[in-house]
Amino acid sequence: MRRKVHLLIGAHKTASTHLQRSLGDHAEALAKQGVSVVGPMPLGADLVNFAEAALNRTSPEVMTALAEMFLSKYCADASTCVLMNENMMGQLRPRPLLKRSRLYAPAPDRMARIASMFAGHDVHIGLAIRHPGDFLVSAWGEDMKGGPFYPFADYIKGVDLAQLSWARLVRDIQRATGRPLTLWRFEDYARITPSLLTHLMGDAGTGVGLRGARVNSGLSARAVAHLSKTGDATGTAFRAAQASYPKSAQHAAYDPWTADQRRGFDARYATDWQNIRDLPGVTALGD
Repeated sequence: MRRKVHLLIGAHKTASTHLQRSLGDHAEALAKQGVSVVGPMPLGADLVNFAEAALNRTSPEVMTALAEMFLSKYCADASTCVLMNENMMGQLRPRPLLKRSRLYAPAPDRMARIASMFAGHDVHIGLAIRHPGDFLVSAWGEDMKGGPFYPFADYIKGVDLAQLSWARLVRDIQRATGRPLTLWRFEDYARITPSLLTHLMGDAGTGVGLRGARVNSGLSARAVAHLSKTGDATGTAFRAAQASYPKSAQHAAYDPWTADQRRGFDARYATDWQNIRDLPGVTALGD
């Protein structure tokens, strides 16, 4: 059975968890309309981790057979499968995420392996991007959460910020996989989600409502100061700091950038988006 397989690969910190959970809320209704949605846990445990461990040491036939078993198990007779896991591209930790001053340097090779597993299906890749200055701060907070506090400067140490490019990442993934890509910006998420859902699932997407609140909110400057003072960013301490000093009019979001750095990020992000929109084989949702 030939299916349409959508791989929603993140990026991290672009409301990916919110979208995953919103679709999960409607999984039963969508299944009745021929659409299966599969979240990060089974995808990571049964497919992504194996694809990474196998690298080029396992035959394509074995990899394809594994993918077929996965689809049979989790998608049953659905003609459209939406597979969601932002770790398909790599981890948030600085070296995988920012290796050689590139965003998600391992992603093209990883996505080529994963997409090739579904050789008998129509594979489409979905990716959200975000203002790089905000993305890096949010990624740092997520990486730090669960352990000791460490400064943001340590996260980006040795990285040439001017070289970080979403457009380069998109071109590299497209070149490696040969698959069509759908792109949107985190900043447009709420506005473009209806278009995204119908793009993914056709008429079935019109019945999907988003959850009311996003999850995994970031840190205020006051919360960062508190975590820095205590040196503790383990789960309980991290959540307590967020609760005590939530991002609000009273507690501004943590922002380590100078005005000049912000302007540089703004300009590069705008250029990246325009370059992405001009790429053949890319559907860019939003202005």
